[in-house]
Amino acid sequence: MAKAYKKDPDALSLMSPKGQLLYASVLVPKETAFDHGTRSMKKVTKKSEMKYELDLIVSADDPETQKLLTEIQALQEVAKAQAKEKILEKYPKKKKFVQQDFDEVGGEKQLPYKVLKDQAGEPTDDIKFSFRKKAFYKDSKTGKLIPLAVDVFDGTGVKITNPKLKIGNGSI
Repeated sequence: MAKAYKKDPDALSLMSPKGQLLYASVLVPKETAFDHGTRSMKKVTKKSEMKYELDLIVSADDPETQKLLTEIQALQEVAKAQAKEKILEKYPKKKKFVQQDFDEVGGEKQLPYKVLKDQAGEPTDDIKFSFRKKAFYKDSKTGKLIPLAVDVFDGTGVKITNPKLKIGNGSI
C-alpha cells in the first residue's frame, strides 16, 4: 500500500489497497488510445489526449478494500445529492426526474470499480479499479498546455521519480 501523500491539505485523498497492476502507464503518459471508429489502438497526435492510466485488481475480502469501497460509496451518495440539488435549482420543473434514484439511470457505470466475473459469469472475489488521468491540461489564462504528474510510491512508501523505470503487468 502506498504512503498517503497530499500537496493540498484540503484535497481529497484516498489510498488504494495493495493489489495487482495491469496496463500501468503512470510514470510516463500513454501515447496511444483506442479508436472507436476502427476498433483498434492508434498513436495519439495531440498532447492533450495523452493519459496516465492503470488497472488495479484487489481482493474484495481485504479490509483495506472494504474501507475504500465504503469511502467511495459515501462520496457517491454526497455527489448524487449535490447533483440533484443543482438540477432542481436550474430546472425546477424537473422534480419528477430528480426524485428517481440516479442508480436507475446509470447503475454501476457510475462507479470507478467493478466486480470481476469468472468464465461462467459468476462474481469472483476480485475487484478491478480503473484509474485514468489526463497528462496535460490547458491553462485558461495563457492557453498553454501544462503537464500533470502522478505520484507513485514503492512498497516502502518512497516516492518513485525515475521515469525510465518500467512497471509491468502483475506488479504488486
